[in-house]
Amino acid sequence: MSADLATSASLTVPANALYAHIENNGTAAVRWRDDGTDPTTTTGGLLLPGDVLDYDGDLDEIEFIREGAGAILDIHYYS
Repeated sequence: MSADLATSASLTVPANALYAHIENNGTAAVRWRDDGTDPTTTTGGLLLPGDVLDYDGDLDEIEFIREGAGAILDIHYYS
């Protein structure tokens, strides 16, 4: 994901993608939500550095925000 994540950011989903393998390979935690409400630095699902999220929900709805500098999300899409 090429985004600063200082504010809530959504994915750029390729056509035909059905699910995503999301890895936090940075040094800061990341929060996520997929319920139509933006995550904040204190609310939402938590991805600690080294965590993986295999996500098969609505890829157009999930959003991310970093808790601090150093967040890096590597995302692999599958159909």
